[in-house]
Amino acid sequence: MVHKNISLKNPPRGLKTFELPCNEELVRLRKGSLVQLIFGGNYNERMWVKITKKNAVTIKGGQTFEGKLMNTPFTTGKLHWGSKVKFNANHVIDIDKRKRK
Repeated sequence: MVHKNISLKNPPRGLKTFELPCNEELVRLRKGSLVQLIFGGNYNERMWVKITKKNAVTIKGGQTFEGKLMNTPFTTGKLHWGSKVKFNANHVIDIDKRKRK
């Protein structure tokens, strides 16, 4: 099952406490990149997702991705470590820029 995160059109409280990635950073995302998204529900959670697929750019939604959840959610529900996630580039709130071996 694939889960979708919330839209950033109406960002949750607290989202303005950090800078969102710029377009140049979003364009460089690729398979293996680690990005942070906000997931909605009863509580909003910031969680890391590892990109497993970079899809073709669509006119309507821009760049889309598929990934795997790399956190265990605090809230119970359908999401769990390793859940498949589909999202757009505009859902990314942070990018892990550390060099990984």
